[in-house]
Amino acid sequence: MFSRKRNQKPEADSASDVVVAEYLGEIYHHGSEFTVRRGDLIELPRAVYNQLKYDFPQDWRVAVPREKPAAAAPIMRAAGVGTGAVTDAERRQHYPPVRWARSWPGDLLRVSIVSGTWNRMPYLRRMIESVRGSTESPHEFVVVDGGSSDGSIEWLMDQDDVTLIREPNLRGACAAFNNGFAFARGDFVVNLNDDVEIRPKAIDIMLAFMEGHPEIAQGVFYYSVRGGPYRVNFVREYLYANFGMIRRVLGDKFGWWGYDYWTYGGDCELSMQLWAAGYKVESCPEAKLYDHQLEDELRVINHADRFMRENGTHKDTQIFWDKWRVRPIVAPGSRTETSLRLHLGCGDKRLKGWLNLDIDPACGPDKVHDVTYLADFSDNSVDEIYACHLLEHIVPYRTLEVLAEWRRVLRPGGTLRLSVPDLRLVMQNRIDTHADGAAFNAAIHGTWSSPESDPNWLAKIHKQSFVRESLVELLTMAGFRGIRAWEPSEVAAIAEVKDYASCALVSLNVLGVKEDAPSSLSYNRS
Repeated sequence: MFSRKRNQKPEADSASDVVVAEYLGEIYHHGSEFTVRRGDLIELPRAVYNQLKYDFPQDWRVAVPREKPAAAAPIMRAAGVGTGAVTDAERRQHYPPVRWARSWPGDLLRVSIVSGTWNRMPYLRRMIESVRGSTESPHEFVVVDGGSSDGSIEWLMDQDDVTLIREPNLRGACAAFNNGFAFARGDFVVNLNDDVEIRPKAIDIMLAFMEGHPEIAQGVFYYSVRGGPYRVNFVREYLYANFGMIRRVLGDKFGWWGYDYWTYGGDCELSMQLWAAGYKVESCPEAKLYDHQLEDELRVINHADRFMRENGTHKDTQIFWDKWRVRPIVAPGSRTETSLRLHLGCGDKRLKGWLNLDIDPACGPDKVHDVTYLADFSDNSVDEIYACHLLEHIVPYRTLEVLAEWRRVLRPGGTLRLSVPDLRLVMQNRIDTHADGAAFNAAIHGTWSSPESDPNWLAKIHKQSFVRESLVELLTMAGFRGIRAWEPSEVAAIAEVKDYASCALVSLNVLGVKEDAPSSLSYNRS
């Protein structure tokens, strides 16, 4: 039903609720149905994934949510050119890869190079080969093809370092890049057109630039058009990345190129979103590329009459300026990558200014992610973590592992804020007030259901309970110091959502601080 060969696209599954899971162990045989090795991705019914995650918690994580493709737009000509009459829902659709890059394990990737293409085989191949010559870092290409018929797809399928996404037709460059960004796995993401050539060592130069300047959110490549002078571009006085490298967590946070544009404006949009939030966008003069800017059928399509206004401007240009001509910008650089705050297990409570993570895509988090294993976040990269009524859902024997994992990503001086049901308070409230039994059971045991009615039933059950003394002991053992009680009023974003942390008759709110000394614990990733 859901078996597949190694590193090939999983077969379709009839289950209505399916996740793409990544295997983190060495090798696993699921009877005669499938075999996976480290770094493999496989589509599984959620009930099967939940059981595997429960039995082997350190070996599995959700890679990306599975979305069923929307109906393809009609084809206009035999060449396969789309009509452009693509609905908003179709432009937001993320088609899953038909083939994953396998040259490096997903958790080792430093850079993902994302590009879109359509019938530009010679130039696409030259772009990819130029990138290979510009980096020795673990990397992958994520190429989104809009229906090529010139051999591009066949060539891409033979490349070990290429993740290939096939879209049914041309949905516009912005939708294609967004589709590619959604499946990028590197710590840093580069956007390149298929008709550019990267200068020698340019990718590694930019990577070193970004790693050496953690205050910079996005680095901008200098580019030359058809042999002209090298340059970068500005909107108003703000630099933007025609071709850039961004920290993936920030691209996820700001929604990449958005869905207001067809062909142009997405790259400007992302840079302006960063500036508007106070992040820095900086150029790296030593990182260069050559832009051929082909005058071919694809460029003609992108400038078709349906995209042009009477004054001769492209509709994307008009949309961008309508949005950004007078929009205020926060003091540039007032925020940096160092201000990253994670809200784990967010559910439907989204904190403003935080990156809201949840393993369930149905609740609409900023990023779908296993909150017990923060593989997408490097050591010492996060200022603050907030987990409200989450820790009680973790089995006791894993609690210290998970706390150690959260501590790993916190910077020295970073804060972990926890809110959990207080067993002592809940029991006392039950004795004193004869509170409703259902409410009492929910506070102690969580939500009980069945696999038939709820594929996430196992995750919603409480696996343990806490009192202040036991929680303080766990935090101390995990290496946290400065442990104390805290109030939601200390953090405006938490106070605003009024979640369980604000329920004084139920919740125990405790925080701990990561000090410079390393913890003796570490997350078991074997």
